[in-house]
Formats: sequence, C-alpha cells, structure tokens
Amino acid sequence: MLGHLPMILRSRFEFIETVRNAGPVTRVKLGPKTAYFVNDYELLAQILVSDADKFVRGIHFKKMRNMVGNGVVTTSGDLHRRQRRIMLPSFSQRRLAMHLPVMRKIMSEFVASVPERRPYDLMGPVMGVGCDIVTSTMLGEKTPPEVLRLVREAVPVFVENAAIQAVDVTGIYKHLPTKSNRDFERLLNAFNEYMYSVIDDKFRNGAGEEAGLLDMLINATDPETGEKFDRTEVRDQAATILLASTETTANTISWACYELARHPRIFAECRAEIDALVKDRDWLDIEIGRHDLPALKRVLFEALRMYPSSYLLSRQASVDTTLGGYAIPKDAAILYSHYGQQRDERNFPHGDEFDPDRWLDKDGAEVTASAFMPFGFGAYRCLGESVAVLEATYCLAMMVHQWDFALSDYSEPKMNATITLSPKDLEFLFTKRTESGAHDE
Repeated sequence: MLGHLPMILRSRFEFIETVRNAGPVTRVKLGPKTAYFVNDYELLAQILVSDADKFVRGIHFKKMRNMVGNGVVTTSGDLHRRQRRIMLPSFSQRRLAMHLPVMRKIMSEFVASVPERRPYDLMGPVMGVGCDIVTSTMLGEKTPPEVLRLVREAVPVFVENAAIQAVDVTGIYKHLPTKSNRDFERLLNAFNEYMYSVIDDKFRNGAGEEAGLLDMLINATDPETGEKFDRTEVRDQAATILLASTETTANTISWACYELARHPRIFAECRAEIDALVKDRDWLDIEIGRHDLPALKRVLFEALRMYPSSYLLSRQASVDTTLGGYAIPKDAAILYSHYGQQRDERNFPHGDEFDPDRWLDKDGAEVTASAFMPFGFGAYRCLGESVAVLEATYCLAMMVHQWDFALSDYSEPKMNATITLSPKDLEFLFTKRTESGAHDE
C-alpha cells in the first residue's frame, strides 16, 4: 500500500542506494502513486538538457510556491527561459564584483567572532551570515537591523516548512493549525509586507542604476522582448534568491570544515597557499581570483560532490515519452539524485572517500567530471552558482587562515536529509591560530 514511502521517510540514503542498484530506471511506489527513479547520467542529460521541455518541475519544486511564488526555481518552459534571460545580467562577474566589499566585511566580522575553545555548531551561525549577506546585497549595505533580524528568523522556518511539505504526499499538513504553520504564516506575511513596501517605493520613485540586487531585478529587461518584471515577479525572484542561497551555502561550508578538521595534511596545504595570497594584508583588501587557492577550491568541490545540498529532486513528464526504452506516461513523477550520481563508483571511484586530489589528473592539471552537478546542469542550472562558490571560498579561506579547528568530543556528525543535505550533531572546537600556524596532526 505505502510502497517505498516508509523507506524514504526512514532513510533517504537507504532508498537512494536501493534503487540505484536496481538499474538505470526503476519504478517506485510512493503511497498510491507511481514514480520513476533515474540513475543513469545519459538519461539525466536527456531529462535536463535535450528533452527538458518534456520534463517540467516536479512536486518537490511546486510545493515551494507558497513561499517563493513563480520564482526561477519553481517555473519551467517558456516562463523559466524568460526569467533567466531577464535575471542573467544581474549575476554577471561585473555585478558580482559590486557586492564583494559587503560580502567580505560581513564574513570577516563573523570569522573574527567565532567563540574559542568551546563546542560550536557552525551551521546555524553561517546560515545567519548568509542571510545577512543576501539581504544586504539585495537591499543595500544600510539595511535596517530589524529587517536583518526578520530574515534571520524567517529563513530557517521557511526551510523547515518546505522540508515537511516535501514528504507530505497528502497535502494536508499545510492546513493544520501547528506552531510551525503559524510561525510560517506570520513570518511570510511580515516578509511580504516589507518587500512589497520597498518594491512599490522603487517602482514609484525609480530604482538605483548601480545599487542593490533588488534594483537590478527591477531595472532588468528581457533582451528579446524588452519586457521587465512586474512587482509580484520582483518579489518572487527576491524570495527565491534568499531561500535558495542561504542554507545550501551554509551546508557546503560546514561540510568542508568537517573534512578539513579530519584531514590535517590537506588543512596544512590549504593554509600554506592562503598565507601566500594574504601575506600581511587585511581580508577586506583581498580579492580571490579565478586561479587563486586551487587546493582550497578542490576541497570545496569535493565537499560539494560528497554532500550536495540538492540531493534528491523531481521532474514531471509533460507528455507520454520514453527513457532508455522505458515508457513514461504523461504526468508521471521522475526522481533523481545528485548524491547518488556523485557517489556512484562508475562516475567517481571510491566515491565515499574524501579525496580532493581526484580533481587533478596525473600531470597535476585540473579536471572536471560530467556527473558532477551540485548546481544542476542544462536549462535549469543554478544562476547563483558563482556567487555561492565565491562566498564559500572566502569563508573557508578566512576560517583556515585565522583558526585551528578540530571536531568536538561531543560531535557525532550525521547527514540530515530534509529538503537539503545538512549536517546534524556537528560541533567544532576553534582555537586562535598560533604564531607558527601549526595544525596538530
């Protein structure tokens, strides 16, 4: 009757492992509904690239619409393509450089404030810092403190609510009078009230030409039609950017710190190249270029490979079609896993081992892997990929440069699979770096 649903609720990793070994396409039962789990890179390329219009956003994304509306992560087809065309210039390298000073300042203040010599769960504070960075780049560096507090309170509640609804196949939960639902409605209303007041003011009086990301969204035009976003579309994209970019980046930073704490040799290699870049300069003056800190970036890529935030996603067939010879009926749910692909031995030998050097070939040159897709690929690849990588790189570099860290004796880290793949029971002990910069073996 319930099919694979109890296994998914008990352990998503057990479910992924079970269906991954069953073949390239596996029929699974989710209560009364039938879905198809795809575990083949070539078939995923068909779903996400060559036949993308035949496979629209699945239920996983649709349930986020009560938070982000028709934002770029919940739409498909022509609407999605229009949104990407309008938004793409806002994520250019030139525009990204405009936000770097704010990002560096907030990150530097956080890293300097890390508590010393006591168990410290990094995930929550880093997520809060991410909220401050996104809010400040969205609304400007002079964002009122009460707005920063609102966003810091709202995002974890939004994420929790989305995680619960993602596994609620009945659709009943959102109608129940729970504290979680009441908090969600209260914070969503407060967020909407503030955002619409700012957006409406900018529509009336004009948005700044080279100001925050919100101004960029208001000013942006579709290069094909000349159209702009209306007020609702601006709000939806702003909410999407906020929700999609905070917990995911915090996950990556936390997992990378976890692996660095477990691998002293790699930690020392990263610290040496950071020292060579920074010398005696202040972090507010440091620019990390594309070719800087290659060892640290390999650590980041390996953390993204082993612990991809978007670990289990869905699509829905918009027409009757086929995948690898399997008949897929219209409206059927399609499931696939970045986590499964990126730990599959066929794609990454010894996939459960942390090995940043896998990103180098035998001659020491950097390599890429087609099955590496923590930010998706094809028509729906994450627009904010470069922003997320840059933010994580700066945070990791500052942490390694200024702190020695180890896992707390109380730390028993587990992968917490909700709507993203976050760490649970992961605590560190941070110690101010000694003059020698030594990291205990």
